[in-house]
Amino acid sequence: MVLDVNKHVVYARDAPGSIIGRQLLAISEADELVCFEVYGNASPARLEPLFRRFDQAFASRLAVPLFASTPGSGDYEIASILSHEWWTTAPGTARSPPADPLDGLELVL
Repeated sequence: MVLDVNKHVVYARDAPGSIIGRQLLAISEADELVCFEVYGNASPARLEPLFRRFDQAFASRLAVPLFASTPGSGDYEIASILSHEWWTTAPGTARSPPADPLDGLELVL
C-alpha cells in the first residue's frame, strides 16, 4: 500500500504495545491539518482528547492550522498525489472494551 505524503495514520498503543486507537490526518490544499474520526478499542471519551492534543501539537510542529469545520467555513480538498483515489473509514466502527486500556497512555510526537 502506498500512502500519499500529505496523509498519515496516527496510532495509539497501550503499555504492552497493542494498538488501541487510530486516526487519519491529511494536509488540505489550503495547507490545513484535517483530522478525521478517531477509531479504537478504548472509550471514545478518553481516547479522543488524547488524539486532539496530539493533533494540536502536530499542527503546531508543521506550522499549519487545524481545519475547523464550522458553518460557512466551506469544505476541505485533499489532493491525491500518487493514489488514484482515497477514502476514510465509515463512522460508527469504534467499540469499547470491557476494561479501559488508557490508564497512563500518552500520545507523543
